[in-house]
Amino acid sequence: LAAYDLHDFVSFQSFFENYLVKDFVLQSEESKIIIRRAAYLLAAWIADVPDGLRPQVYHLLVQQLLPCEDMVVKLAGCTVLRVFIDDWNFYEDQFEPFLHQALHHLLLIIQHAYDFDSQVQSFNVLCLILERMGTRVKPFANDIIALIPDVWQKAEDQSLLKIQVLNAMQRLMQCLGASSMSTYAIVVPLLHYSVDPDSPESASILEDAFLLLRSTLQFASELDPQIAELVHFIAKHMGRSTEYLPLAAEILEAYVLLGGLAFLQRYHGIIFSTLAEAIHSINGRGLLFILPTIDLILQILPPSDYGILETVLGRLSRRLLEETSDEALIHIGCVFARLSIGSSKSMSQVAGSEVLLSVWMEKYCLLSSKKKRKIVCLGVLAALETEAWPALVRRRNELKC
Repeated sequence: LAAYDLHDFVSFQSFFENYLVKDFVLQSEESKIIIRRAAYLLAAWIADVPDGLRPQVYHLLVQQLLPCEDMVVKLAGCTVLRVFIDDWNFYEDQFEPFLHQALHHLLLIIQHAYDFDSQVQSFNVLCLILERMGTRVKPFANDIIALIPDVWQKAEDQSLLKIQVLNAMQRLMQCLGASSMSTYAIVVPLLHYSVDPDSPESASILEDAFLLLRSTLQFASELDPQIAELVHFIAKHMGRSTEYLPLAAEILEAYVLLGGLAFLQRYHGIIFSTLAEAIHSINGRGLLFILPTIDLILQILPPSDYGILETVLGRLSRRLLEETSDEALIHIGCVFARLSIGSSKSMSQVAGSEVLLSVWMEKYCLLSSKKKRKIVCLGVLAALETEAWPALVRRRNELKC
């Protein structure tokens, strides 16, 4: 299509208005080939399409290509529309007048496509629109949600299509924000199937299922009981593999933050055993992903209940002696500083060692977060007040907090 070679010799706006736009008029069956090639020409010359001309291009794609009865022309329209929406110079305000019709025709393509590849291609464009248009999609959310169960059921073992469904729902949750709880009738069954480690398609769709679950928890105002039960699946995945440890740790932290004390009281057995096993088996880099969850748990639990964390904190104490990563050591030290703030007596019983004192005093400068530096200072002061650590009292002159 020579877009690069002819860039300095052709005025694309003049070419489009005088010649190319005429090629989009469907006059016969043979002209469908010309329409498709004209559409690809638009995509190839996108860098030369001025901002003022884009609404006219959107009109051609949404009003003429997507509604066409020929599926090949429809898919060509999808391909070109994706290129324009994914472009650096895409502006939401310019596309908004065409949003409703674009979504309407995309959903029709998904519904009536005769093969899974066409559905996947259409979902790609749908997901991109959801991402770029954000909350402007809210008025049309019900139309999208209504289509999902039928597509999911017909997908059977087509993992690529199910990934696109999960991706679309995840982006839709972000568009809906706090009102996303209205989608739970659709989302919860999808999550139960997708997050289940024993599901036949777990290996291929798990990451996208995790992303959907994270978005679901992110925008929830309260923890739904059915979603809370999925924590058993998260624990199984963390026990089997560290492949998705960062994402699983984020989800576990979101569960604790959203469910609070009631969630911990109900699921503390599975949560703490999973954390204890992870502390024992993962390396220093992996520890950095799960330590924020332990820190959050210490903030939620009343000091009188710190005893149920004995196994987790005991494993952390042993990691203090074994760990070689300075970054992991100081973040473990932050957790014990939090414990000291809540109950210095519990902390001295678990980690009252010279190693922890050395971490606090010698690795403190490695903390870039002012918040964490403050936590370490307060933890050390709380320990000093109890005078439960003679070694700490002897070294108080070394403190530089």
